[in-house]
Formats: sequence, C-alpha cells, structure tokens
Amino acid sequence: MPDSSLPMECGLALHLLLRDVPVTVRTDSPQLLEVIKEYFAPFIVQASSEEGRLVCVLQGTADVDTARLQDLPGRRGKPPKESYYDTPNGRVVVKKRTGMVIYSDGPTRIVMGDAVAHVNQVINAIQQVYMEEHVDRDYFLLHAAAVASVHGDGVLIASPSGVGKSSAALATMDRGFKFMSNDRVLVQLAGTGARLVGVPKKPRINPGTVLALPSLHHLIPEPQRNEYAQMEPDDLWRLESKLDVDVESVYGRNALMLEAPLKYAFLLEWAPGAGSPRIVRASLAEGVERLEKQLVNEGPYRPSPPPIPPTDVLAAMLSDSNVFLVKGGVDLAAFAAFAAEAAMKG
Repeated sequence: MPDSSLPMECGLALHLLLRDVPVTVRTDSPQLLEVIKEYFAPFIVQASSEEGRLVCVLQGTADVDTARLQDLPGRRGKPPKESYYDTPNGRVVVKKRTGMVIYSDGPTRIVMGDAVAHVNQVINAIQQVYMEEHVDRDYFLLHAAAVASVHGDGVLIASPSGVGKSSAALATMDRGFKFMSNDRVLVQLAGTGARLVGVPKKPRINPGTVLALPSLHHLIPEPQRNEYAQMEPDDLWRLESKLDVDVESVYGRNALMLEAPLKYAFLLEWAPGAGSPRIVRASLAEGVERLEKQLVNEGPYRPSPPPIPPTDVLAAMLSDSNVFLVKGGVDLAAFAAFAAEAAMKG
C-alpha cells in the first residue's frame, strides 16, 4: 500500500483554504464528502490549478503488514493510540481503537478504513497536514485553546487535558471574543512577542459546559439537560459525552479568527469544588514552567519531524504578554468577566 492509482480512485474532490494553506480532499464516498463539506464550510474554495496538500480518503480495508507494526509511545506515559512502520516512501500508521490506516509520504495523506463511521479521524488528518505546513514554517505547537479579544489581541488558554480550556474559551464568546482554536495552538515568534494561529477544529465539550453556558443550552434537549443538572458536580465534570460546537451557527458569522498577536496567557490550574476562582499574575518563570508541559510535537506521520523547541523559546514567546495563573474552583462566568476586563484595559 498504497500506489499511484489511489488518488484517481478518490474521484470526488473538495478544495479548502485553511488560513493560507490549500488542501484538497479526495474520496470515493459521497456520504463522507457531505460530512466534510458541512464541517469545513467556512473554508471551501473553488478548484485552482494548484491543489496544495492532498488528503485522499477511501472507504474500505487497507492492506497492512501487521508483522512490522510497532507501538508509538503514548504522550506523558499514557497507553499508545497508534502503531506504525516505515516504508521506503513514507510511514503507515494504524489507529488502535478504530483500525483506521493512514499512509503518509510527507505532504500527502491516504486514509483507509470505515471513514464514514470514524469521520473525526478524517477531519484530524486534514488538520494534521495544515499543522505540519506551519511547523515547516517555524511554528511550534502547544496543547491549548485560544480566543481573540474585541481588540484583536490573542488570548492563550493552556492546561492539561480535562481541565476546561475549551469551556473557558467558549465562556468568553458571549462577551464578544472570537474563537481561534480548541486543543492545539500554533505559535510563531514575532519580534519581542509571538503570534497565535488557530487550528480549524470545532470545540468539543461535555454536558457540564452546556449547562454552565446559557448560549449553548439548545445543544441538548431540555429533558436531558434536567437529568444532567441532577448529577453531582464532580460526576458531571468527569462525564465523557462529547459534542462538537459549530461556533458560527451559535455565535454568528465572523465568530472565527485564525490569527492574532499573543497578548494574554491564562494557565488553568482550577478544579471543581475548590471554592472561588483566583486569578493571579504569574512570573515569566512560572509561565515558562507551565507551558513547557504543554509543548507537543506535530504528530506521528513523518519519520523525522522538527524537534520541540527549548524553553528559551517559550520565554521569548511570553516576554511581551500578560500571564495569569487560574487557581481555585471552576467558574466559567468569573473567568470570562476577568478576561473581558483585562482586554478592555489593554
């Protein structure tokens, strides 16, 4: 796997412009194409003579040499999610949970498996080539969310998984902020500070976020919301029942922004049931220490990706920004109010 005939088998095409990265998605599945069109609707463009990065998706079973597969280490000690082997022309990656197979020869991805059932992995493959294009331009990746203030200032919200960065980002939207990114943020040094670039992925939230933010209540039917409201806060916080939020349908057109200069960084260390939130200014050293833990590589699809940057890059990134630690209990409304007030002061 694969061979030169595969792109021709992917006869249906969709052309995207993700920021300034052209991506062409080709597939043999009309059903899958419609789902991808809906997800990436704000970024669809007409075909051009230059297709850009290619993601070819085939509904079916891939021919994999299972004897050669070896596990990719999980992030920070977690169980591995993928296995892989390298070929003379690229890398074969197998997703352990779904069996989806992704072949990479560098700029191109060929995705095979039950793509309709596991469409989120197709979406991830599209976003992956977008991120790799930026990494090749000297951006680096943080495990974080981001929004932009009413003045166009970039606001980074960083934390480990499950701490509420996506929820905190959405909490600012009713105060006029624009959504930039959900789980990965691209960063490039710019003069004495940095620029943030978002990844065009819809935020994934749990029912607790829907209950906390009135603008999202309509995403869950009222009887089910009432059931969730009866749960203990800790149980609701840990509940794994994710749903995607179409930001523009909820908050209106132009609610997305993919690029902004970094002005504020909030490092979440709060927890449910820990009292009132406390938002305190952090030193540069504290900011670097926390963000170092949120540095991530670009993913498993290229045998020799660029290295993760050293900590002095993080210090340069934060040198011209306001950095805050968010401690105490989780309170999305209080966080949004603080972020809005900080943005107004400039």
